Amino acid sequence: MTPSKGRQAKAWLQTLPALPKAAEKILRALQDEHASWRSTAAALEEDAVITLRVLSLANSPFYGAAGRVHSAGDAIQILGLSTLTGIVLASALRPPTLCTETSPVDVESFWRQGLHTAQLARFMASAADLDGDLSYLAAVLYKTGQLLHLTLPANAGLDEQDQNAPTLAALAGEHWGLPPPVVQVLRDLAGVLDDAELGGEPSPARVICWAASLLDLPPQEVAETHPTVLAIAQALSLSPATLVQQLKAGDG
Repeated sequence: MTPSKGRQAKAWLQTLPALPKAAEKILRALQDEHASWRSTAAALEEDAVITLRVLSLANSPFYGAAGRVHSAGDAIQILGLSTLTGIVLASALRPPTLCTETSPVDVESFWRQGLHTAQLARFMASAADLDGDLSYLAAVLYKTGQLLHLTLPANAGLDEQDQNAPTLAALAGEHWGLPPPVVQVLRDLAGVLDDAELGGEPSPARVICWAASLLDLPPQEVAETHPTVLAIAQALSLSPATLVQQLKAGDG
């Protein structure tokens, strides 16, 4: 990247919305092993709008806690910090901040699929003895990168090879101060997405790619015998039935 392009790229990053204070504090708590759930809950409750969104999502059937999450403290104890952080990021970074009228995106459906992708990536990472929380957060940020890609201005100053969703997400993640391992998964994901093969050794980036591939399947084609299901199940040493069950878990 030339110095002039670097300045343009830096200017583009400055146009990104700042994370709400609640999101910043929760991200700090996620990286602080000494942080208590009570202090994290207090940080979340400082932003009433995000708190309501978190409670709404946390009480959905998707997380298996419907009707049991009544406060920020409940959300942290039932969902865990990494899931909570993913929900906060999805809530804080949703359009209209990042989406324009020229980018026709069904925002609610987009983020529902994004959180489903993250949950599925976590399951697959855990099945492969990888860090499920790492894949979960990287998957949420990857969806943010997809929104950034849709709204990227022509004068952003980024090299062509950097104008893809994972790289944009990595740049945004660095700008927002997300943990370096999350950013690295996104950089790895940019290379994984260029590989048409669904097999290979499981990695945090690859399970995100696999989760997205599964969720791209038309619902009527989701079956244990589908080639995509078979290839990913084999790579994870899972039964196709188990993978299909997890895939359908977020349909409600």
